Amino acid sequence: MLKTDDVVELQEKLFIIYKYISQQKSLKNFFYQGLENEMPKRDLSKNTMVKTLVETENSIKILKECILDLESMKPPKLRKSNNINNKNELFHVLLLETNLEYLTMKYSLKDSDEIEKLNIEHLIELI
Repeated sequence: MLKTDDVVELQEKLFIIYKYISQQKSLKNFFYQGLENEMPKRDLSKNTMVKTLVETENSIKILKECILDLESMKPPKLRKSNNINNKNELFHVLLLETNLEYLTMKYSLKDSDEIEKLNIEHLIELI
């Protein structure tokens, strides 16, 4: 069973991964359209769990669902938005309220591109 601290940590790390993937998709669609092979990529081989998440076809959808599930696992006093019933709206509120700069510093990352440094395997095993 996940403790509250584990739920919060996993959710924060999944937000960082979500942000990385969404940034990569935006770059691919805007700057590298047709030039996907030229696009710089992180070496995720050292972190197979993160690599699997990033390379999964529906990773954005999966991460979104996981983040929302983790939010529902938090005690009511730690939930960001108790009164929002629409999942899409709740996710956007959570995304807007999440300070990515703070999270990257908290987990000793230069920015959200250093996702290979995120250790989520022990948290996933707890689930």
